[in-house]
Amino acid sequence: MAASAGVPGGARPATERARTLEVEIRSLELRLEELGAIVQSHRVERPAVADLLPDDELVLGWKRQGNQLDQCNRELSQRLAERREQLKLAKVDETEEIKQKLAEICGEREGMEAELERMEKQIYRARELRAVNQAKVEHISGQIQESEAAKPRSADYLPESPKAQAWQKNHDSLLQLLQQAIKRRDEKQECPDTLDALKVADRIQNLKRAERNLIDRLEGTEPGARGGLSFVG
Repeated sequence: MAASAGVPGGARPATERARTLEVEIRSLELRLEELGAIVQSHRVERPAVADLLPDDELVLGWKRQGNQLDQCNRELSQRLAERREQLKLAKVDETEEIKQKLAEICGEREGMEAELERMEKQIYRARELRAVNQAKVEHISGQIQESEAAKPRSADYLPESPKAQAWQKNHDSLLQLLQQAIKRRDEKQECPDTLDALKVADRIQNLKRAERNLIDRLEGTEPGARGGLSFVG
């Protein structure tokens, strides 16, 4: 059966047809109840001379009215029976539509759950890498502080001395390592935005609620009775 156009999760052709038939059936039932009361009242109003004077104009008029009421009752009853049969068929079609929509929503949910898992792994790896790089920055910064504390007292006065040059070379190397570590830490990581991941998670929750609502309908339970309505678009 082809899916209907429009908002997914909203009313579909068979569902709309079933709801229309249900309204019409209820209207016919009420009309038959009213007609039944009228028929009963008509019988009570049977002329007293009906058996003695069957051809009396009053009696004939009462009979004609009774025939009209019977005809109306037959027509309404026939129409009601037809609508009930049509509703049975519409319910079958509606069930198939619900099953189709349920399959669509389950497929979308599973796909989005896989996507969310991929996004979460990428976000976690990016955070982990940044933490590692930050730890390297802090470690090298500590080494630089130790190097500055170990600077030879004579280095400022005798910068050409082997001891001063060796210290300066090591210190410059640490400064260069720190710049490289900071650059790696601050590099933009290729990973999804956290807000996008939250949007995907929210979409998954909506799909789960819509899935439960459809299952409720298949089981004859009031949609949303176990956790709120959701219309997926």
